[in-house]
Amino acid sequence: MNNKDNKYNNEDNNNYDPKQSESGYDSEYTHGSWDPNAMSRPRAKYESREPLDSRNVDKSDANNDSSDTNDSNGLNNSNESNDNFYNGGFNNDGRRFPNEPNDLQDVYIRMNEQIAKTRQPNNTVFVALITALITAVVTTVLVWGLSRSGILPGANLSGGNSGDSNVHTIEGLGLSIHTDDPDTEQEADKLAQIVKLLQDNYFSTLSSKEIISFMSKGILDAVDNPYTYYLTPENLADFHESMKGNYYGIGASVRKTDDGKYMITEIMENSPAEKAGLQRGDVITSVAGTSVSEFKDASDLAKNVRGEAGSSVEITVIRDNKEETIRVIRGEVVQKVVRTRMLEDGIGYLYISDFTISLPEQFAEGMNKLLEAGAKNIVFDMRYNPGGSADSLIKVVDMLLDEARIAEIRGRDRGEAMRETWDSKDGKMVPDDMRYAILVNGNTASAAELFSGALRDHDKAVLIGSKTFGKGSGTRMFELIDHSGANITIFNYYLPKGDLIEGKGITPEIESEGPSMEVLQKKSIYELEPTEDPDLEKAIEYLKGLDK
Repeated sequence: MNNKDNKYNNEDNNNYDPKQSESGYDSEYTHGSWDPNAMSRPRAKYESREPLDSRNVDKSDANNDSSDTNDSNGLNNSNESNDNFYNGGFNNDGRRFPNEPNDLQDVYIRMNEQIAKTRQPNNTVFVALITALITAVVTTVLVWGLSRSGILPGANLSGGNSGDSNVHTIEGLGLSIHTDDPDTEQEADKLAQIVKLLQDNYFSTLSSKEIISFMSKGILDAVDNPYTYYLTPENLADFHESMKGNYYGIGASVRKTDDGKYMITEIMENSPAEKAGLQRGDVITSVAGTSVSEFKDASDLAKNVRGEAGSSVEITVIRDNKEETIRVIRGEVVQKVVRTRMLEDGIGYLYISDFTISLPEQFAEGMNKLLEAGAKNIVFDMRYNPGGSADSLIKVVDMLLDEARIAEIRGRDRGEAMRETWDSKDGKMVPDDMRYAILVNGNTASAAELFSGALRDHDKAVLIGSKTFGKGSGTRMFELIDHSGANITIFNYYLPKGDLIEGKGITPEIESEGPSMEVLQKKSIYELEPTEDPDLEKAIEYLKGLDK
């Protein structure tokens, strides 16, 4: 990253605690290399607008790919650079920082499930990811405590080869443990006691493998950080899939309503769902003959809808109080994350659903379309945007600013303190006098917050709506040896003027209540007219006032 010689400035970070707040794609929705696609999201179950699709994942490239939100947020393979269309300060191989291979390819600034469930102000739930990870020190301590108490069969504590009495080898597990800290010993003994109680009293027998598996899945769930978590191999595959741009499915999103119904909230243009005749507002009653009452949530329903391209699925819906069964042929779906339209008086409108890998290309196309239509100022709609790819964020901001600070990040990476800056380059594609009104709400999170805050801090934008979510951290995804995953919070980010938004959010300059839920049940937010959307109405009023 930038300012590399200042990267591991431990002195500057002596008083910095990367866990000072509950920071943490994420998504949201993997490999040990930095990922700009990772301004991670709070964990969210697919209970809201879950894409009914099976994305096309290149399993052979699992370690080089980069989670979805309310819509089916797919991304292109992270190895496939989009820089052919736009090269604003990026290398030809798609890497922004040549000295650090794949520097941001696993970094996420995105909301995740658990936070969305506990902190979101309304019923919108973001993309699902479950979590936890084993750190070497904690894992060793746990296994050491278990072996000391004889809990793990065949895992006897013995002296290490170094001659140091504090170094031990656990036979059968191939682990060496070193500890001379009494407090650590006590915690290990306590854990050993708990596990033994579980082994002796649990209603079914637990094997050593199961015990270690429990540790690997649960340790990070106990960490006081909602964005650090474990993913099963299946969850990790879903994570990769959600970051693709092209995928296989039917091109529809479903939401579980407050009264427990599964309602289709989005039908993508030219999708298999549209061609088959499914409509927004349809209430699904069964999938392939299975009643929706059998599904745990929208995510479970979606898994039953997904399948291979060319295969079919029968979906029964209620429309106008009549039940109808529709056969849908699954096919390739290209996700649209940008929506544009002209409003009035030279004001353009651009909605971003998610910071996916494919966003920069779609954003450039959308901006060019608005500029050609005569847009002088633009309304950016970031409402319900959970964040996503840090790399995409930087590329998009590059198109709007001259060389300028986007953010400073502080945390830890590869065992050392980290302090870096993200700066825009010279890729600006808009007039110097263009100004923006950015619509935000309580579900504007992570990368979407950084986008909004950076433009505001450089006096290019005013924020309109309600206080944002407050996800001011980034995570890094690691793929483990069994193809499961570990998502770890590695930094907090600070806006250009130095504000930390983690746990705080951003309060808009112009506050507004936004459209009603009744209106949003009938239309997508990007389709609303100013008379239906108080936020949009105030944005137009503000931008029109700039010309007076």
